Parts: sequence; structure tokens; C-alpha cells
Amino acid sequence: MNRWIYVLVYWWLCLPAWARLGGGSRYRSSSRSSSRSSGSSWGSSSSGRSSSSSSWGWSSGSSSSSSHSYSSGSSYHSSGGSGHGGFFDFIEGLFTLFLIGLGCIILFYVLMRFHKAVSARMVFFGIAGWIILAVSHPWLLGFLALLGVMFAGKYEWDNLDLLGGIQRFFAGDGSAGARIRNFTDGGSGGPNYDVEISQPRPLVYSQLLKQDPNFSLPIFREFAVLLYCQAMQEMPGGKFSHTVPYLSPGAAKQLTQRGAPFEKVRDIVVGSFQLKNVSAGYNRSVMRVFFESNYVVEKEGRLQGYIAEETWTFERKAGVLSKEPKAVATLNCPSCGYGGEFPSNGVCPQCSSTNIKAEFGWQVTNIQVIFTEEFEPNLVEGGGIEEGTDLPVKVHFELGRRKEDFMTRHPDFNWDAFWDKASQIFLKLQEGWTERDASKCRPHETDLLYRTHRYWIEEYQRKGKINKLSDIKIDRWILSNVISDAYYESITGRVYASMIDVTTDENGRVLSGNPNKPRVFTEYWTFIRRIGHKEAKGDSVTSCPSCGAPLDKINQAGQCEYCETVVTLGDFDWVLTNIEQDEVYDVI
Repeated sequence: MNRWIYVLVYWWLCLPAWARLGGGSRYRSSSRSSSRSSGSSWGSSSSGRSSSSSSWGWSSGSSSSSSHSYSSGSSYHSSGGSGHGGFFDFIEGLFTLFLIGLGCIILFYVLMRFHKAVSARMVFFGIAGWIILAVSHPWLLGFLALLGVMFAGKYEWDNLDLLGGIQRFFAGDGSAGARIRNFTDGGSGGPNYDVEISQPRPLVYSQLLKQDPNFSLPIFREFAVLLYCQAMQEMPGGKFSHTVPYLSPGAAKQLTQRGAPFEKVRDIVVGSFQLKNVSAGYNRSVMRVFFESNYVVEKEGRLQGYIAEETWTFERKAGVLSKEPKAVATLNCPSCGYGGEFPSNGVCPQCSSTNIKAEFGWQVTNIQVIFTEEFEPNLVEGGGIEEGTDLPVKVHFELGRRKEDFMTRHPDFNWDAFWDKASQIFLKLQEGWTERDASKCRPHETDLLYRTHRYWIEEYQRKGKINKLSDIKIDRWILSNVISDAYYESITGRVYASMIDVTTDENGRVLSGNPNKPRVFTEYWTFIRRIGHKEAKGDSVTSCPSCGAPLDKINQAGQCEYCETVVTLGDFDWVLTNIEQDEVYDVI
């Protein structure tokens, strides 16, 4: 059903309230009825015949002989605007419209908060039901709504984005106010391209930044994805020895029940991380994060792959400030930094503290699994054009202002040089992937991304397979977003590329892929650099940015063994922190 039909039906349902507001008709349940109705509701008449009244409770004519009621003893009167109770009708109609508006706000809020699980049709029928109750029993519903708002006060209703919810509802997609425009600049060259200007919820995390100016989205992403992967690994058996400080008892129980049928969970890959909603209240800060992932489980002696979409709710005591990036992007004790295993009660063996009340750091309090689907695990690569490649470029609606602010801080910044560096890093990563040499990726990636790539490189080695990438061509980069926080500046660009992508065995026999047909794809790559960064010595793509030595001795911790400096934190130059596929990328 077209969404605009919903609007017409919505106004039709509002007619009783408008009628009351104008004083032209009145519907009221009363024990003092001039016509005693003992028949059934929805259009029964005391005289046994129906007049020209509507069965919804408002009149289309002027007859007052019929009684349309929802219950015995209720009557309908037409007063022509001058009958008794006209002022009461006006107030009641006004109150009914208020209740209808309140219901729409609440339901659009639900759509905004749970739009991955709630359809427009569900929201529409929820609004219709609310309107019917508002028309039939406005004062009772008003009392219940007041109690509901009082109860929900802890969820910070000031963060409600009604306009964004309405825009998403009528846009018919997951973006608020998305619109397509044609651009010719903002990247590393190439032809004109379409962009989707996505206007996210305006208070996505601005309220949190007011309470915690140290909050850094790239660092929180590293922490949240690390916690997700580790907790998923530990859920079979329910022994969360590394993650218990960051899981509430309820969340740990949810994961334990979910992992009960499995013997082991492995090969966890997070394809999408999206920050959906943030509520920064007086007592708690609440953040809802959407994950799209795939993982493999061992179940009854066989391997089974799963694709999952889920939302994790993170909470933290209000007023807690984020720690330094090195401390945040770990699963160590949030109080003292202890990095060993924890007992089941979450008490730190070193400082005897516990994060049960989220007094020291973020804690997952709820997990909502939206969607799961089985797939057969396999390492398959092929040619052709990937899904999402033809989608418009997603850019932040304030990208122009953000880029201008960035250039004000860095007037000598050279965008062409930046995209050239991004291309060099892109090629270095493909080289390391093809050669199954994770050390070539290590200098250019933050910890979490490196661990993900290292795992898959080792998985290919374990299975005796080689994913050979050749004839690599980068068409162009297009700027999508620029973000600045207390610790980092980040730049996200969409890369357009193609390559021959085949998987072979150790003897060179092609197992999958087309050696004659390139794989055409696009991805969103996000690079970060530390605020107040140090000047790099030489070219950071080929040499250590701290001492200028070759990058042949960067260990797994990202430390140059020549000068013992960690070079993968963005302290000197841009490093890659995230790669997202175009069909799931979300602009913040």
C-alpha cells in the first residue's frame, strides 16, 4: 500500500476529533441516554432501524433518532454546534487531537529506533489503533499516556527525532531525508557521479559529546567490534572470561542461551557497524549499535555458517569520561587496566572492582537478534560486478561545512596527495593479501582491522588456498565524510576499483573465480589521524613515520622494532581503521 494512502486514511480517522473541535457533533458515553440501546454495538438502533449515521460514531446527517454505540447505554447526539456541552466538546476534541499527535510521535520514535525490525505497515496500524482509542476514550488514554511518558522519562525523550522519522517513513528507505544529486568534485577525479545526501538523526551522538567530550567514534567502533567478536566466541558454554566486565547478567544470559546448541563459534566477521541511537540522560548514557556479521559454528560435528543482523544496547553511568584510545580499544579491566581472565562474577583479580553498574565503562545490557540465516561456509571469490557498486555515493549532509572546517584547521592539506596515499595503502593491502603476508598490511591498519585481515590470511594458509589478486586498477576516490573529535580526525572515501580475483590451490589450479573477467567493486574506506599529530619522517607508506627506517620490522603490536614506536595509532600519519561494503555503509 502506498504510504500516501496511509496519510489519507489517517486524516479520515481524525474526523471525529475535528468534529468535536468544531462543536458540530458529539460522541460521549453516558448512562443518562435519551434513547436506551440494548442491542449490539457498531450500529445497533433502539428503534430497530438504522438512520444515516456512520458506524464509526459520527453523523453524516441530522437525525438523532438512532443510537450508534460501542456499549449498551451509550448514545450519539447531533447538536448542530449549539447543543449542551459545546465547550466540553471543544476541549475534548482538542485533547483528542493532542493524543493523536502524541501517538504519532511515539510511533515514529519506534520507527526511528527500531527501523530494522519495524515496518511502515506495522507503524501505520499502530497509529490507527491509537487514534481509535483516542476517539473512543480520550481521557482514559490521556491518563495512561501520562503514566507512560513518566515511566519512559529515563529514555530521554528530548533525543526524539520526529522529523527524521517522518522523512524516513515517507522516503521508504533507511535514510532520513535522503536525496540524490549530481556532483563533479570531492574526490580524486573521474566523471560526474550521483550522491545520496543522507541526513542522519541530528542527535545521533551530539548529546553524548556534551557529557563526554572525550568520546571518539573510531575508537568506540574498535572497542564495540572487538567485544562483539570475543563475546560471540565465548558464548558456547557461557564462560565469558574476557568479556564479563562489559556484559550485564541479562546480556550474558542471552548469549549463553543463543550459544547453547553450538560447540564452538569461529570465523566471526563484522561487515557493518552502525551507531543507531544515543540517549545521554542524567543517570545513564545509552547507545544502540547495529551489527551485521557472519560467523561459523561447529554443531554436531559439522560446520554451519550464519549471517546475522542484531542490535546491542550499550549503557554507561552518566558523567563517565572516555579514557585514552589505548585504554578504550581493549577488553582490559575498565578500572585498572588488568588484562587477564576474569571470574564469572566480573570482579577484577587485581583491583577487586566490578563494572556491574557500568560505573567505569560501557556495558552491554540487551541484545536484540533481528535476523539470522544459514549459509554454507566456503572461501569463494569470483568475477563480475558486486552488489551495491551502482548505488549513489553516500555523503553526510554537512560534508561541505565539515570539509571547510577541516581545511581551516589544515590550510596546507593536499587532497590529491591524500588520495594518492590512500591508493598506495590500497595496493599494499592487496599485495599482502595475495602473498598471504599479513606483515605487509600491519603498518597501515589499526589493531582490529589488522587482526581481521591476519585471521583470513591464516585461514587461507590453513586450507592450502591462495586468493590471487592481479591487474588491480583504481578508478577514483570520492569523499563521503569528515569527522573530528577529541582525539582523531577521520576521512571516509569511496574507492572504485577492479581486479582479477581467483582462488587457487598450492599448485596453481583455479578453484574459483574467473581469470579473464575482472571483479568490479566499490568500498568505503575510513582513515584516521591523531589530533596534534607529529610530523612523519619520509613517506609513511614505505618507511617508519617515526624514525624513517624501512617497514620490514613492524611487529603484530604495530611497533617499529628499530625505534620501538607504535606507528599504527595515527600519531604520525593516516592509518586505515575501517572498510565497509557500499550496500551497508551508513553515514554519521
